[in-house]
Amino acid sequence: MLDPARFPLASVYFASLPRGFDSFPKCRVRVLVFEPIGKEYPTLGEGLEPGPLSALLRGAIAPTDWVPEVVGQVANLMLRDACLASDAEYLDWSRRASESAFDKPLLRNLMRLISPTLLVMGAARRWSTLHDGTQLETTPVISAGDRWETIGRLRFPGGLFPPLFLEGLTAAFSAAMALARGRNIQVALRDQTANSADYVVSWAA
Repeated sequence: MLDPARFPLASVYFASLPRGFDSFPKCRVRVLVFEPIGKEYPTLGEGLEPGPLSALLRGAIAPTDWVPEVVGQVANLMLRDACLASDAEYLDWSRRASESAFDKPLLRNLMRLISPTLLVMGAARRWSTLHDGTQLETTPVISAGDRWETIGRLRFPGGLFPPLFLEGLTAAFSAAMALARGRNIQVALRDQTANSADYVVSWAA
């Protein structure tokens, strides 16, 4: 389906899925999370056979609709393969895409005019607004010197999220904290297992 020469990361990921786009059927994502890919790179999906991946990249699905999470992940890796020269460029794109998603009507009122602490307290609800079948939990916010800190733990089925996406969430979480008026934000992917990833999130007190 995918040209391995043009899309090496996406091809490897797709080949690893036990049932192709039918893998992890309980895991879904809102179209608006990956909608910026097709908008910014409209030729990326040219030549794809008709199906959910082609429809996502063509903008043929409403932003608030759901698609299989694996479809979004393939599109995300296609973006890195064909359009971005480095992982650093991908992180920059991930931040911009997150800012675009947070400005949609579905999320706008959930993201703005709140404090970083309130954002953290509602992180599980905000994640579940965009992703179904995976969970984000956060520890209570604690004081760490002149900073506030929390740990977010993302839980997911093994094999669902490629490492690049998990790393890209550091930029997405930073963008969310910035919208909540956090200062001197730091987000780091600290621990990772087959089914979970821990993010240390801190900001100036």
